[in-house]
Amino acid sequence: LCERELAAVLEFEFRRRGADRLGFDTICASGPAATTLHYVRNNQTIREGDLVLVDAGAEVGHVTADVNRTFPASGKFKEPGLSVYRWVLKAQKAAIQAVRPGSTYADVHGAALHVLCEGLAAMGVIEDSVENIIKTEAYRAYFMHRIGHWLGCDVHDVGPYFENGNSIALRPGMVMTIEPGLYFGENAPLPFRGIGVRIEDDIVVTSDGCRILTDVPREVEEIEDLMTPLGSWWGAIESVSDKVRRQRSPRPRPPR
Repeated sequence: LCERELAAVLEFEFRRRGADRLGFDTICASGPAATTLHYVRNNQTIREGDLVLVDAGAEVGHVTADVNRTFPASGKFKEPGLSVYRWVLKAQKAAIQAVRPGSTYADVHGAALHVLCEGLAAMGVIEDSVENIIKTEAYRAYFMHRIGHWLGCDVHDVGPYFENGNSIALRPGMVMTIEPGLYFGENAPLPFRGIGVRIEDDIVVTSDGCRILTDVPREVEEIEDLMTPLGSWWGAIESVSDKVRRQRSPRPRPPR
């Protein structure tokens, strides 16, 4: 199955369910392609052992969503991708927990960053203390973007992140994404090289905390259970792909 075929299925469902348009071009990155933040080619063949990162959003009534999930093509997470996924999910939960009126954007980013650095140390990717990893910014080789962005009429909606030199305080009604990730490029330690994981949800700040607006499975068990009813998920998509390829193949010419 090609990445663009998977993206097309998702985009078809957006339209079928009432979306006016896409909020942005769908990112469907498998295997090492997931280590590229804004991957746009979507032209690689998905392999059985790949993690697949999909970043997409539908626009309805001039308001867009922005959601990211990472899942195993085989239907089951395997190490070391499983450990990476669990740490990214833990970081996202910490960031969401930090969202409340009066907290700052930097507070939310810092909550996720601390957990990601714990993960990098625990997995042996960086052999140093969490404090030093943060102080020296050694983590930036694997986490190089902000925790999220404002969301609304545009996928990267307008609005400052700082006021008078200070990180902006969150207020009820603000809508933002929470999207930590870890990306292990070609210079990463071998067991992790080529793994990219990002988990993204849209949240709105409420009077006493926040509310998650996106209802998409993100727990390991939820994702695996969602894919299990298809039986051999990989075998199913390969069967469909083979059928499509046969239909595309030119018919043999009759002998003269």
